[in-house]
Amino acid sequence: MTGPKQPAWASVDDESLKIILSALRDDVREVRSTSKGKEVEGTLSDAELALQLYTAELDRATTYVSDRIMTKSVQSAVQTDTNAIVQSEYQESIARRDRAIAESQSAGRPRGQVRMLINTGPSPAELEAWEKLASIHITRSDDVGGEEVSDNITEKTPTEIDWQPESSSWAASRSADVSHQRLCMACCNMHNVMDLTQAPCKHEYCRECLEQLFRNSMSDESLFPPRCCRIEISVEANRLLLGDELVHEFMEKSIEFATTNRIYCHQPTCSAFIPPSAIKDGVAPCPKCKTLTCVTCKGGTHKGDCPSDTALQQVLEVARQNGWQRCPKCSAMIELNYGCFHMTCKCKAQFCYLCAEKWKTCECDQWDMARLLDRARQVYDRNRNPENADGRGRVPNVENPVNPQPAVTDNRTAGIERIAQHLQRDHACDHLFWASRTGRERCEECGDEMSIYIYQCHTCSLRACRRCRFNRL
Repeated sequence: MTGPKQPAWASVDDESLKIILSALRDDVREVRSTSKGKEVEGTLSDAELALQLYTAELDRATTYVSDRIMTKSVQSAVQTDTNAIVQSEYQESIARRDRAIAESQSAGRPRGQVRMLINTGPSPAELEAWEKLASIHITRSDDVGGEEVSDNITEKTPTEIDWQPESSSWAASRSADVSHQRLCMACCNMHNVMDLTQAPCKHEYCRECLEQLFRNSMSDESLFPPRCCRIEISVEANRLLLGDELVHEFMEKSIEFATTNRIYCHQPTCSAFIPPSAIKDGVAPCPKCKTLTCVTCKGGTHKGDCPSDTALQQVLEVARQNGWQRCPKCSAMIELNYGCFHMTCKCKAQFCYLCAEKWKTCECDQWDMARLLDRARQVYDRNRNPENADGRGRVPNVENPVNPQPAVTDNRTAGIERIAQHLQRDHACDHLFWASRTGRERCEECGDEMSIYIYQCHTCSLRACRRCRFNRL
């Protein structure tokens, strides 16, 4: 599809165009002076209408040349300033190195021990900015020279760009450059680089997926702070994509998640978080409904001592009967389904499941052999099930997952024992090596059912959905 056709005068240089426009305006004034008094008052002849349209065309041409001269001037100034800044930065880098060498020699250190890097090229952030600027670049290299505009636009690197600005009238009609499209790792769709942000791990997220990731982290503490590949994604660096309203909500939620003993409004219809700065003398006023909450029993305020919370005691009794444990930091109730007694709560606290003490500060056992064998049986059975094999009919070898070997033919009991030994040896898994498995499976972290595929950790055989793999674990 071809773009809008440029007028013929768009290829003329500025000085020649100014002279031509001035001469044409003189011709218009002469024609108008000779035609006065020849037409009936109130009527407009075809010649007069054509003259008006011609004058309007001259006005557009005058605006065009004025805009073009201005943009060239601005572009030249920017380029000159950029070169001066780069040169100045380079000279400052040399000066800093020379000063470090002088200080080193005055202190008696050998010169060879002083090593400083001089930045002679653009940083990764600067290269990213160049590409985004190139995606909205308003320069047209065909504005000068009278050549025909081509529909096939070849992308240029920042150092290859012809610094020839275009007018404001044609900037709006310029079509988008489809070459500046990249993949969002969350939705797996292609997006313009202006709608993408790069996480510290170099994965890129589109605007919608980034917003969803931040909103999910505000409702699910195990996803907080928002991260990819275990590296936190900065809210300040993505303020423009997220918007002020979402950033404000996120900062308020950050205060809530950073609070150890959290107080919420005791009114069930409100349940708003009450920040520590608002609590005074054991009373927490709700910032929304203004209801007062007791910080001891988490109920309504009362006179005298806090009455016993019978409902809480009943819940704790059920927890004791079922062997549940409470997080010592946020008091959340936790149930161990599989694995060792090393617990990591959604609030990031690490503790022993048996005694609730800080991890590695007690002398409790690390494993319950009954749970360990149950987990080993589960892994053995599902990995020997033909429905769980990969697309080539092979089953991953969980006994030596990093260096897979041919499937063993030992009996079931021996296989389960070997898997149990492997799980016990590598219980503190970092989940660094994953493989995808097709079929309907349930994520063992969040419990969501995946209908198409799921990831399985090579080391511990944990199965996790895409969100848990990249943003939770």
